[in-house]
Amino acid sequence: MPQVSTQPGFTHPVFDSQRVFRAAAMAMARPGQPQSVCRADGSPLDLPRIEAVHPASLALLLALADLDTPLWLDERLRTGDLPAYLRFHTGAEITPERPAVSFALFADGYDGAYMEDFTIGQEAYPELSTTLLIQVSDLTSGAPHRVRGPGIQTAETLRPGGLDTRFWTEWRLNHTLYPCGLDVMLIAGHEILGLPRSVHEEE
Repeated sequence: MPQVSTQPGFTHPVFDSQRVFRAAAMAMARPGQPQSVCRADGSPLDLPRIEAVHPASLALLLALADLDTPLWLDERLRTGDLPAYLRFHTGAEITPERPAVSFALFADGYDGAYMEDFTIGQEAYPELSTTLLIQVSDLTSGAPHRVRGPGIQTAETLRPGGLDTRFWTEWRLNHTLYPCGLDVMLIAGHEILGLPRSVHEEE
């Protein structure tokens, strides 16, 4: 068996990347509505299993990361097989310096890392900010949080499981920075749920 780092990425790189990118774009355009990261027929993408990494997280990073998008991984992921795999397939730099990264991946919910440590963009270039990819146990079993904002017709109630309450405290502060701030994708298995900075949680 080959090392994890050299195991295959996407079976059909162009089509699979486009499909994952569309799912990510739809998740951000329709906050609160989960999107499946899978093949056109609904079957899972054929990707290696890497400890502590959800399939949708791996697919997102393969589709979105490259030489120009430094990545931050939390401690559990930095010490596993993921860094070598991503370097081999994407060329992305893995760095512990939070202000310098385009994407940050949390293995098991939000670990309390201060959101303010990541790049929030500038008023002239708000898109130059970090996107947080936060793995959760599921998208249905947690405490309810009602959100409103662009892309939501009236309101959506989010129930991500295993997401620390500190996340919501910092999310409220993050929203006050709009149009700067961080975007978030919550990830559970093969599903992703977008939470752009324009969305606010109701008290």
